[in-house]
Amino acid sequence: QEAALAGVARGDKAAVAAALNAHADIVQRVVAALQRMWRASNPKDFLTFRTFQFGQEGNPEIYPRGKITYEMADGTTREGVYRGETGAMDSVVPAVDSFLALEYPRNKLTEYLFDLRRYRPQDHQRYLNWVRGESEGLGLKAFAMEDAACAVAMMRNVEYLRQMRRGHWKLVKAYILKNLGEYAHPVGTGGA
Repeated sequence: QEAALAGVARGDKAAVAAALNAHADIVQRVVAALQRMWRASNPKDFLTFRTFQFGQEGNPEIYPRGKITYEMADGTTREGVYRGETGAMDSVVPAVDSFLALEYPRNKLTEYLFDLRRYRPQDHQRYLNWVRGESEGLGLKAFAMEDAACAVAMMRNVEYLRQMRRGHWKLVKAYILKNLGEYAHPVGTGGA
């Protein structure tokens, strides 16, 4: 990501195309690894090793106060509000989104996904903000679309990101939604 941004800053189309292609190759390898993982797994076994968690946020039926109180080792108490999901643990897709300066329509799903970012480690949050700011500030998208090789490399990234998202959605449907059984709940979601 940084090599492509540095190339844009220098106006070096060849360097940007090379960096975007290298980045696309990495995203393609991630997609391939995920596909191998999904082929080797059995959806019916998923909930035997994945703990199902409900977070306090958005679950008033389970947490009417909307928060939970923790007793600390020193005897003090601290209140917290947490989600049960694990989407905040992975910054790979948001980093690609931010790098490519992709925009998504604002709806309940995207608002929820952006909200999960506050649960990421602080250094991840700073990187996501930095890479988006640099990409938008330098105009990576516009720069790439002015050159055929850069545009093709940019579109390779978008395609592999699409494959990653599609694969993830297929995993959610096969592993979680179809196998909830006794854990089915209209609001709660999974967490590891």
